[in-house]
Amino acid sequence: MPEKLSASIAIQNFRVKIITNDSKVLKLLDEQLELARYRRIEKPAFEVLFNLERTDLYKIPRTKRDVFKQEPLFQDEHISDDSIIINVGFRTLQVDINPKEDYVHVYIAYGQDFIDRNLFFDLVFFQPLRFLLRFHKIYVLHSGCVVKDNSAVLLAGNPGSGKSIISLSLVRNGYKYLTDDDTFFWQKGDNIECFAFYSEPKIKNYLLRYFPEMKRKYLKPLKQDKKQKVEIKKLYPNCFQDKSSPKLLIFPEFSLHSKTRIEAIDKQYALRRLVEDKFRIFQGQYENISKLHFETLSKLVKQVKTYKLIYKDQDVDMIPELVSRLL
Repeated sequence: MPEKLSASIAIQNFRVKIITNDSKVLKLLDEQLELARYRRIEKPAFEVLFNLERTDLYKIPRTKRDVFKQEPLFQDEHISDDSIIINVGFRTLQVDINPKEDYVHVYIAYGQDFIDRNLFFDLVFFQPLRFLLRFHKIYVLHSGCVVKDNSAVLLAGNPGSGKSIISLSLVRNGYKYLTDDDTFFWQKGDNIECFAFYSEPKIKNYLLRYFPEMKRKYLKPLKQDKKQKVEIKKLYPNCFQDKSSPKLLIFPEFSLHSKTRIEAIDKQYALRRLVEDKFRIFQGQYENISKLHFETLSKLVKQVKTYKLIYKDQDVDMIPELVSRLL
């Protein structure tokens, strides 16, 4: 039997412990979680355990289906007993989530090494984690997050909308960095608070011309995505911040022909945009989880000022001044 390998990371007030019987799986997660592993927590509020088990295809257990809303990222989702089951492919990768035990068991069939590394990380770790955290009233927003004078700016939008280039432009101009693509948030007292997941930003190769300070020593190529991962800790020392209270919610929109500008948008429209993005709807025994998530998301939108940023890549240096005027 292969030796069990383990790792542990800290995120805000909780800890994630990972065990696996495959060194390749642990190395992949270690690469993705490089920034997070340096944090330490004396007394975590709770601990999540991930068991990432590499196994033969025929040993991945079959489960009885129950009623569950389907999510496009996964081939099938259902509830079996108290566990939430996610299937990816035809019994090649299965995720069992037990909210009561804060336990995630991932079965990975041999032969899955061909999967894109970022997608693999998303399927076996990040999506199950954000799924489970909802039971602790911690939610994840698909957005970048930067901070100035303890006021957080959320940059929400679809892939390719410009979250990374705008975040990097703001950090270059003195903003603190929380995250590039996924922002954790929860209600603390009467306010919504954001905190960091410590992911490194990624930038498309052709956009590097607008960041001459990004020399090769600060970049890691991602061949499959035609992007570069930016080692932001080396490039902009002391740019990190753990948490902050959001004050602005901005939806970037790239436009080749429009003038770069910021426009106020209706809060109901902003909330609808956030709900449309990866908002899972539970049915049956977990229905209240979705209700609480929606209420917290609504409070977030009420707390912030909401805008749309229309921009051109060549105007990236204008964006920090436009955003700072709103704080």
